[in-house]
Amino acid sequence: MEFTVKFSPIGKRVMENRPRLLLDIAREEGVGLKSLCGGKGKCGKCKVMVNPANEPTAVERKLFIQDEIEEGYRLACCTTIREDTQVYVPSSSITEEQKLQIWGKEIEVKPFPSVRKFFLQLAKATLSDVTPDFQRIKEELKRKYNVKVESADSKVLDIIGPTLRDSHWSITAIVRGSEIIGVEPGNRTKESLGMAIDLGTSKIAFYLVDLLIGESINIYGITNPQIAYGEDVLSRIHYAGNTKTNLKKLKSEVIKSINLAIKKICRESKVEHRDILEVTLVGNTAMHHIFLGLPVKQLGLAPFTMATNEPLGIKAREVGLEISPGGYIYLPPPIAGFVGSDHLAMLIALGIERKDGNIIAIDIGTNTEIALKTKGRIISCSCASGPAFEGAHIKHGMRAAPGAIERVSINSKSLRVNVTTIDDRAPLGICGSGILDGISEMLRVGIIDSSGKINPGYKGVRKIKRGKSLEFLLVKKRRREITITQEDVSEIQLAKGAIRTGIEILLEETGLKVQDIDGVIVAGAFGTYIDPLKAVRIGMFPEIDIGKFTQVGNGAGIGAKAILISQKLREQANQLAKKIEYLELATHSNFLEHFTRAIHFPKPDRQDRDL
Repeated sequence: MEFTVKFSPIGKRVMENRPRLLLDIAREEGVGLKSLCGGKGKCGKCKVMVNPANEPTAVERKLFIQDEIEEGYRLACCTTIREDTQVYVPSSSITEEQKLQIWGKEIEVKPFPSVRKFFLQLAKATLSDVTPDFQRIKEELKRKYNVKVESADSKVLDIIGPTLRDSHWSITAIVRGSEIIGVEPGNRTKESLGMAIDLGTSKIAFYLVDLLIGESINIYGITNPQIAYGEDVLSRIHYAGNTKTNLKKLKSEVIKSINLAIKKICRESKVEHRDILEVTLVGNTAMHHIFLGLPVKQLGLAPFTMATNEPLGIKAREVGLEISPGGYIYLPPPIAGFVGSDHLAMLIALGIERKDGNIIAIDIGTNTEIALKTKGRIISCSCASGPAFEGAHIKHGMRAAPGAIERVSINSKSLRVNVTTIDDRAPLGICGSGILDGISEMLRVGIIDSSGKINPGYKGVRKIKRGKSLEFLLVKKRRREITITQEDVSEIQLAKGAIRTGIEILLEETGLKVQDIDGVIVAGAFGTYIDPLKAVRIGMFPEIDIGKFTQVGNGAGIGAKAILISQKLREQANQLAKKIEYLELATHSNFLEHFTRAIHFPKPDRQDRDL
């Protein structure tokens, strides 16, 4: 008897024909579940929600609160699957390797890079053959490979002569389009490197890529150093728009950090940074403009006009990147003032045009972009969700680092709080997924109401010292206390309200209802870690079947990598950019009505409030 096991929100579906342990199925299919005890039912790390669920074991009754048992939470190492089963994997159960904030769901791309290498064994110059060196290379490329070149980079002309003679006229020519951008001694055609970069407002992700096979050699992430000059896009635009000096400073800071990161990832991979032949870089429109040193003041003023929406191929050295001297950096086109090439790259990674039905794609970050694909149209908008989901503007907020609370559960009867921290370290603060989890649980058990007000009289609720507003105590250990305050709740209401408003207006513009949604794809660093169940509970996402949600990680980074690897996808991205319809939320006639409604929480299910 065959049956199906579906893992959500990972989006993996598995066919089985015999009863098997869930942990074994997950391992075989590459679903990275934590299992510190080796599957012996001791550590409790392989926690999943199963439907239908087996009778809980004694171990599970000991590890989980009754609310979790009733919801179907079980240990994968103690669960045998015998029938069609839906398995929900919370991000706290995913291995750290898969939880990298730069991780993204890979897509298969046939390599067809813009840079190619050709080995040439040239005839030596003699008194009877005084053909110029560049002309000799041009003619041999045409004769042997039918490749026509018309120019050579100035840096190449500097080294052609010595390279030819030192290598006994045996060289590798590096060609991009009709230009020779490099020459190397001997046969180096088996080595070709590129770098894809996702330049985010908060983080920068790097993907070192083998262009010949299209696979990542190494990935790496850093914090965007521009954060020191403003946590969100508007702050950055305001700073850079004040003076040309400020703009140059922001550009210089990010170029310096990118060069250091490139050198570090290359050292780790035992390759030379000067061997990187091409870079693709995606980012929101403000990051794109600042990186290029373009004016940004107009991006912060209606009608939010870009300097350009064209794809750009620029010599990397012209912007200060330290890669191959003749190498290029390619920047796909931004879409609008607040929807950048990172959004375009995400849609390419998702293959959005090939998907059936009504699909919503959300890239959650400091600035959240949302696209709705329906009936051949793709409509996109931008939401100012702010930095709260990065842990900013939260009293005990911190970025997703070891010691950050990432998961919260509250017993509906005893109001006992259980928290999970990154790397299982002692709690230091709370990150975005943790604050969302915490507020969702507070709403579920009645500590906060649908208006967002913290209700007095509940265990753990108290007045803030030297203040009148309330807070809820999550952790109290020795001298360290971690709380969720009324102000924290308000910050999350604004952030989640912005996202939900974007979704509702896109649906309204296309005449769709919530029940018409066939799938929701969640991308972005924060989007990788949130629990969609909790996001639905607080009203950030519409109330649809949890099986319709898929989390793909850093879709923008994976899209940037795809555009690096394939000229075909590069052209597809350019055509898609022209097709996307941009919707400006701020000027929409029903924006205020939707936003006012969206900042409230749904009324909690009374059956969940067993007080």
